[in-house]
Amino acid sequence: MKWFFCWCQETEFRKDHGWADLIRVAVHSALQRTDLEPHFIYDGEPSDLTVELEHAGVKIHYHRLSFIDALTAHSSDPSYQAVARGAFLRFDIPLFADSDDFVLYTDADVIFGERLDFRGYRPEFLAAAPQFDRGTIRDMNSGVMVMNVAAWRARRDDLLNFTALNMHLGLDQEVLREFVGLDYLLLPDRFNWKPYWGANPDAAILHWHGPKPETAARWLAEPGFVTHDGWMPLLERGRDGYAWYVQQHQTMLSAWREKPPIDQLQIAARNLGLPWPLPPIGMEDFEWTNFEHPLKENFLKKNIP
Repeated sequence: MKWFFCWCQETEFRKDHGWADLIRVAVHSALQRTDLEPHFIYDGEPSDLTVELEHAGVKIHYHRLSFIDALTAHSSDPSYQAVARGAFLRFDIPLFADSDDFVLYTDADVIFGERLDFRGYRPEFLAAAPQFDRGTIRDMNSGVMVMNVAAWRARRDDLLNFTALNMHLGLDQEVLREFVGLDYLLLPDRFNWKPYWGANPDAAILHWHGPKPETAARWLAEPGFVTHDGWMPLLERGRDGYAWYVQQHQTMLSAWREKPPIDQLQIAARNLGLPWPLPPIGMEDFEWTNFEHPLKENFLKKNIP
C-alpha cells in the first residue's frame, strides 16, 4: 500500500516542532515495521534531508499546491501560507496515485507500529480516527486517513471549490469536517493513537498530535518547564504516554543517524541507472581476457591454455 505524507519546507520556522527529525523517524519506522511504499509530496528545495530520504527509498514528489491562488486570496501572511500549503497538500494526493484503489495518508509526525493492517477498511471516500475523544465519529482527525482514490478524484473539483469558499473555517481538517460531515468510515483509535492517551503497545500508528517529542522530552526532564498554552494540558494528561513515546522516538532517530554513510559506489550505480544492490559477479561472468593490469601477461600464461 502506498503511504503519502506531505510537508512544506518553509514551516521549519515553527518553534518546538523539529520537522526534519520527525520525518526521519516516521520513514524509519515505516521501513522497519511495515511494507508501506513511502511517497513524500514536498513543497521545498532539495536538501540534505531529501538526499537521505531518497537513498532510503522514499519517492519524493516536488510539488506546489495546485490551488495556491485560493490561499493567496484568503491571506497574504507568509506564515499562514507556509502552514496552509503543507496542510492542504493532502488534497492533491489523487494527482500522484493514478493506479491505486486505496492509499494511506498520515501527517509527517507519526511512528508506525508492528500491526498495521487496513484490509478491513475500504471507505467510500475516506476513513479516519478520532482526535481528542476516543471512539467517537464526531471528532475526526485528518492526520491519518485511508483514501479511496477514485472517489477523491471524482469529488475533487467539488472539494476544491468548497475549500476556496470556506477557508475561514481553518485548515484541511476543519474543511474536511464540514465537507463530509459524519459520512466517513471511523477507524479504531489505535490507527491514530495519541501520547496523551497513554502508552499502547498495540498502537498501529502513534501520532504526535499536539506536543512534539523534543518539547515533551524537555517537559519530562525539566521541572517547571512551560510550553504553548494549548500543549500543556495534553502533556499533563499523559505523562506516562509521553515518556514511553519519547523513548521510542529517540531510539529510532539514533538508529537512523547511526546508519553507515551512503556508499559512493551506490551513488554511482544509481546515477547510471543500474539496479541496487548490484547483482553479484561470479567467475563465469567475468571476461578475464578483457582487462588491463600490470600482471596481466603472467595471469594469462598461468590460467589460459
